[in-house]
Amino acid sequence: TLYLRNGNVIKGSGYSTSRINQYPTQSGVPLLKVGVGLINGEEVADYGPVTNNGYSKFIDGLWFATDNVCIESMGDGWIINNCWFNGGGTGIRCRGTDGEINNCVFEITSENGIVVGNDNENGGDNNIVISNCIFRSPTYGIVVKTITSLAITGCVFGTISKNCIAHTEGRARDISISGCIFLSSTANLVSGYSQIYIANDQTYAKWNIVGCTFRSSEAEGCAGLKIDGARFVNITGCSFVKNHYGIYANNACINVTGCKFRQSIDYDIYIGDNVGTVVPACYMVSSCLFDSSHYRGSSETNEYFNSCIIDNGNAEVHVSDCYSSDARAIFSTANANAIINNCSSEGSHAAIILNGTKCKCWRCYYCSCNNY
Repeated sequence: TLYLRNGNVIKGSGYSTSRINQYPTQSGVPLLKVGVGLINGEEVADYGPVTNNGYSKFIDGLWFATDNVCIESMGDGWIINNCWFNGGGTGIRCRGTDGEINNCVFEITSENGIVVGNDNENGGDNNIVISNCIFRSPTYGIVVKTITSLAITGCVFGTISKNCIAHTEGRARDISISGCIFLSSTANLVSGYSQIYIANDQTYAKWNIVGCTFRSSEAEGCAGLKIDGARFVNITGCSFVKNHYGIYANNACINVTGCKFRQSIDYDIYIGDNVGTVVPACYMVSSCLFDSSHYRGSSETNEYFNSCIIDNGNAEVHVSDCYSSDARAIFSTANANAIINNCSSEGSHAAIILNGTKCKCWRCYYCSCNNY
């Protein structure tokens, strides 16, 4: 392992010439550690002001080919630019504060592109930016653990086999994902996985997903965005095209605004179980367009199965100012506390509420409600 301390810079001359190889000698040992050094045989992270050259720790223009971890970053003020990661190991395992990863390419064949944050629920990692990166073939693109303030912007996720972005453990607060494109295809996305997966964070999660495109997660049970037990997730101005589900949510509080859903294999928005939550589950959907989805099986005649939004739980759901262009119901439910307002459809139904316990519908065109 090479240690890169405060004030040190490693700069290559480009992807094709500055190649660093490492063959496995000890599993999980990184090739390069940034922002940490050995003092009396113990690893100590560098914290403090940037140096006179303008950077604390700076890596630029290198090609990493290894089956172990390529880079592990710690301390503060580290910057990793214009690097190419290829091989079988994790590209970057990043910790610390005020770090940046820009314009990098990840062609990892069997592990993760980036792992950000730490396993400790009370960890102090914060303020990390990942921008304009390309993820072509990792098992997971970005794995999010415990962190405060993470921004992922302008990234493209291609042939990821499982989740493009996954948060399955720890506490993630103030997470922003903007302007990203998710292009996983049927051949590359394992059944049941989703392009973004947010889970197990009922009291701490605050996620904002803005202006992203989710496309072609068509395998059985896959979704553009799956939310399981997360609080306060805002999805704004996103496009969902040719996914098995556009959004699949359980035990969550989400706000979906100004999004477009096209050619979903099953439902555009699926609301599942909502029991045992720390904060009561709630769903708000407004100003969305539902366009030309496939329906759930051509043999189904019950409109309960042919809806844009389906609720199989008992959550509070508010739907307003939405439009369906293909004659499907905007909303269906088996048992919910729902309010549907100012929705319409190209066909004969705007909102169908089946057996709703506390349901109200206002200003909807051809609405059929069992309970008002």
